[in-house]
Amino acid sequence: MWYYVNPFFINICKHLQIYLTNRCFERSTLFDFSCLVLSRLQEVTWIITSLENLKNLKTKTVHRWYYYFYDPFTGRKVQKACRGCKNQAEAFKIWLAQVGAERLDEIANIKSGFTFKGSAFKTEGEYQVLRLGNVNLRVEEKAVFVSGISESDLLKAKVNIGDLVITQTGTKGKRDYGFVAIIDRENLLLNQRLAAITTNENLYNRYLLYYSYTKYFKDQFFANEGGTVGQGNIGLTDIKDIEIPLPPLFEHTK
Repeated sequence: MWYYVNPFFINICKHLQIYLTNRCFERSTLFDFSCLVLSRLQEVTWIITSLENLKNLKTKTVHRWYYYFYDPFTGRKVQKACRGCKNQAEAFKIWLAQVGAERLDEIANIKSGFTFKGSAFKTEGEYQVLRLGNVNLRVEEKAVFVSGISESDLLKAKVNIGDLVITQTGTKGKRDYGFVAIIDRENLLLNQRLAAITTNENLYNRYLLYYSYTKYFKDQFFANEGGTVGQGNIGLTDIKDIEIPLPPLFEHTK
């Protein structure tokens, strides 16, 4: 006799098999097969619900541009391009189309750097002023400092731990700017031709950092490049208009 099985339950069984295999089995040192480790099985947390609740579950399948598996011999987590796609680039395009996108200024607060007077820069001081070279190279590179800054100017210029900064000026047509870094220390101020990005609760800052490395981000960033013959500039409005793919937040941290 044949019975119809809901594909959702088949998927659950497949995921459960993969989870238990990776979590509870260990490669034998004596034999050429894996063995179940009972102590690990006892540590597994099971979620119990009624059959009716399972039947009513509605799931949305989202195309992923990657998948993970655990190498049974090394135990390492390995990332591969999605099955059925020619390469990661093709899979990534499909993923982008499915997750949707938001304008950057809708999921983050963006502000320009402050225009300091060159005469205010010292070799030591209360606050270090971040300039283009500090983002492109190292934060300690040719560091300059200021002291005695007013509260109003401090509010405009200060960046906090977790903020991202992006360079807005470089050689026109060369794409040698648009570098992004995450602030990891206190007492830093932002100079002109830099922008600061403070993400909200729907956007993980390191996810935005990694996305800024992609061609998709760069194409949008440089789409409205202005400036003179030799120097290119990107305005704050152009940065705000960049669209960022927004999958569920838990995927940002993967």
